[in-house]
Amino acid sequence: MIEVLDLEDELYHKKPYDPAKAHEYYERTKKLKGRKKGSSATTTARRPAKPKQTAAQKKEAAEAQVAALKKRLERLKDVLADLVAAAKKRSGVETKSTSSAKSTAKSNSDSKGSNPKTAAEKRKSAKAAKERYEKEKNQSPQQEVKELQQKIKTIKAKIKDALEDAKKQSEKKSKSKTASKGR
Repeated sequence: MIEVLDLEDELYHKKPYDPAKAHEYYERTKKLKGRKKGSSATTTARRPAKPKQTAAQKKEAAEAQVAALKKRLERLKDVLADLVAAAKKRSGVETKSTSSAKSTAKSNSDSKGSNPKTAAEKRKSAKAAKERYEKEKNQSPQQEVKELQQKIKTIKAKIKDALEDAKKQSEKKSKSKTASKGR
């Protein structure tokens, strides 16, 4: 039996459990391990995510784009008006200056304003104003951008046509001058 007791002594720890020492050992030997890879051997590189825009930032960007397109549209309208005026001048058609046309329109509207509107006219103008408001109220900045881009395209096409017409007119005049000189 003595041998059995010696064996039992060997199985038991000789030192009592020391929690402070155990913690110190854990801190010394701990190694943080990362997540184990899954079964897929190949990984694809992902692009970093773009920061998400808030609704206010999107609206602000759309409004800025609308403002820029409106400015561009106005410049194109001015260019078109100048080209049309130059073409009319070359063709010999008399044109009123834009400032006189504006003042004429203003004087017409002033004379209209002196006469009071009838009830039917007031209802009609109020209805038209309400329809315009409803149409514009429901319009998002993106829709407004699309409309402005479409207007810009049509004005560019008109400018291109006006330039082509001006070239044709100048070619006709130069041909007629050379033909008259040859007689």
